[in-house]
Amino acid sequence: MAKALNRCYFTAGSSGTAHFDDGTAVQGFRNLSDAGAQNGVAYSYVAENAARTEVEMGVATYNSGTGQLERADADVEWSTNGNDRVNFSNPPFVLIVRRAQDVVENTLNGNQITVIDEDDMASDSATAVPTQQSTKAYIAATTLSTVNNSNWSGTALAIENGGTGQTSAANAFSALKQAATQSETGVVELAIASEVTTGTDTSRAITPDALAGSDYGKSIVPFQPFSATDDVVTGDGAGGVFFRVPAELNGYNLVGVAAAVVTAGTTGTTNIQVRRVRSGSPADMLSTKITIDSGETDSSTAATAAVINGTNADVNTADKIFIDVDAVSTTKPKGLQILLTFQKP
Repeated sequence: MAKALNRCYFTAGSSGTAHFDDGTAVQGFRNLSDAGAQNGVAYSYVAENAARTEVEMGVATYNSGTGQLERADADVEWSTNGNDRVNFSNPPFVLIVRRAQDVVENTLNGNQITVIDEDDMASDSATAVPTQQSTKAYIAATTLSTVNNSNWSGTALAIENGGTGQTSAANAFSALKQAATQSETGVVELAIASEVTTGTDTSRAITPDALAGSDYGKSIVPFQPFSATDDVVTGDGAGGVFFRVPAELNGYNLVGVAAAVVTAGTTGTTNIQVRRVRSGSPADMLSTKITIDSGETDSSTAATAAVINGTNADVNTADKIFIDVDAVSTTKPKGLQILLTFQKP
């Protein structure tokens, strides 16, 4: 589309079929340079002699270096020379014009188009055209940087569109989650201590806490105060053996006790206490002692189960643990083994 110049009408400085030199402006008008012609820009023109017997209409490009409108036969749309360039006898008068094809229709569906500068588009016009600045400002003000409950409405957004296809957080999670496997990442449930102890689950993950709370987090310490052929006799620190608590068990609790003999005693029970000595201070770790009943070889069958004293159940590094045999059956049992179980609380 050719551009226009305001009131540009001049006498060309050349004749013949040459380019139109920028000449003298007609009275009341301006020549090309005064009208602000731009280099390389095409302008529509009409050139004619005074008698209008030589007339040419077309589009020519301004060359600011030469000060000419450069014309060619291909640029001529109509002329008195068979629509080719006219060989003007004298320098013609040249008028910069606007052709019909240079004018943009300024109606839309029969309505006059107006330009509106309105950043918020509040008028919601069906005929007005916004300026570039207004369009840019409106987009910047209404484009969301994030989508959340306060600025989203409508039905559930499908997964393929970046949503979850669900209307609640729980359902959305169920729709999107993928179970983790040995070869794929995904969602995994955490095992509880009892499930770790069972040891057959192939889908849950083990936490350090669950491991510590399971049977795999227990440490068992055996005592054998009396050998298999020795009579069990009463006395503190039976057999002269004790257990020093290592740093690895610091802060652990006594959580289980058991006792067994090789040969059962008869008449009366064999009663056993577990004693902790810390910095020279002794403390009984059982509120109900371990008992092995008459005719039995293991505490698991005792009529009264041992009970751990929660106040004295904890052990620290360098504590010493002793076994005290407080009573034995009338016919003494032979051989004695004690099992103490510790676990991190």
